[in-house]
This record gives sequence, C-alpha cells and structure tokens, in this order.
Amino acid sequence: MRIILFLFILLPSYTALHATTTRKKTVPPRKVIETEPKKTATPVRNTTPTPTAAPSTQNTNKENSNTKLQMKEGIYHATYPFSLPALPYAYNALEPHIDERTMNIHHNKHHQGYVDNLNKALKEHPTLHKTTLHELLSNLSVLPTSIRDAVRNHGGGHFNHSLFWHMMSPDALQAPTGTLAKKIKQAFGSFEAFQKKFNKAAKSVFGSGWAWLVTDRNGNLSIIATHNQDSPVAKNK
Repeated sequence: MRIILFLFILLPSYTALHATTTRKKTVPPRKVIETEPKKTATPVRNTTPTPTAAPSTQNTNKENSNTKLQMKEGIYHATYPFSLPALPYAYNALEPHIDERTMNIHHNKHHQGYVDNLNKALKEHPTLHKTTLHELLSNLSVLPTSIRDAVRNHGGGHFNHSLFWHMMSPDALQAPTGTLAKKIKQAFGSFEAFQKKFNKAAKSVFGSGWAWLVTDRNGNLSIIATHNQDSPVAKNK
C-alpha cells in the first residue's frame, strides 16, 4: 500500500488532525512589457511592438506542485547519511491551530533527533548505507538485531514526520476534491463518515501513535493505526 493524504498524530502535549488536500495557488501573470520599435532611417507606418507573452499560470502551478511532490517523495529514496528536510512553510504558518514554538520543537528537536539517532545506528554498517529508508523499514526482520529497534523507531520517526510536514498546509481546503473525494465516498460513503472512522482509529491508539489513510495497488482506500513511530511501510502497507 502507499500512504496518502491524511494523518493523525498523538503526542503527550497535543493532538492534531489535518487533511492535506491543498488549495492550488493562482500565480498572477507577469505584466506585459512593451518595448518601443527600433527606429530606422526610413520611417515605417503603423509599426506596432509585439507584446511579450505572459507565462502560463497553469504551467507555473504545475511546476510548484511537482516541486512539492518531489520533496515529499524524496523520503522514499533517501539513503545514509539522512538529513532533516526543510519545512515547506514557515514555523508560524499553521497558527492558530499549531503554534510556532510547537512546530519549532517538533521539527528542530524531535525530528532532528530521529535523524541523528538513525545515522548513529547505521554508521558502523556500511553495507546498509546505500539502502533506502523505505527499504530499511520494509525489511526490518533481516536487519542486524543490534540496530533493528533503532531503525524501526528512529527510521520510522524520520519517515513519518517527513510525510507529516507535507500533509499539513496553511492553505488547506475543508474537504478533499477530485479523485480523492470520489475514492473516499466510494470507500466510506461520505467524507463525514470517513472522518468519524478516522478519528475512531486514532483514538484507539493508547499513548502515542498514528492513524493513516492508505491505498493499495488497486487504488482501494483503508484506514490503519500504528503505535509510537511505527510506519505502515514496516507493516508492508
């Protein structure tokens, strides 16, 4: 299964539910700049300068969307040494829902800690340095027992949070649209019904953990829950 657009995280200090369907921003076209025609020795009647074509907002939005997708998908292909990804928005961009201090702590302290400890665990295992994080989490059972738990906990924390930051947006819609909306209605009956089942799955997690909306290879949606920093990838979901 592949993880898609929704995530619920339970932390000791706060609980947050976010839909990650984002509103596409319309980039205003640049002003057309007209230049005077070049003067020649022989005057030419009715000479009109050719305006510069304005860039396509559709292409600009597509490029921005592709950039964000590449940033999010990059975690699937990342290898040792791992690094902390930059947030796709400012630390205060999600206020008043999540304050700047909370975002700063969870990104620069907690997430950075997962990255550092994952690198520390893999440092003395050069045969694993070219293995992607997705592959490590998908094959925990074959990893050396001395680092298995560290990869599951810290690798899972790095993987989960790298997706999590992109599952939130200061410009999010109240509900998904397009194909995702149709898939949710098909699987759960309505978006409201999905929310109830999703919340129930999240609240069923004792302590800290996650609730995920995932899709299989056939595009069928389902909701699963994981504890602590366990990732659906580790469960072959």
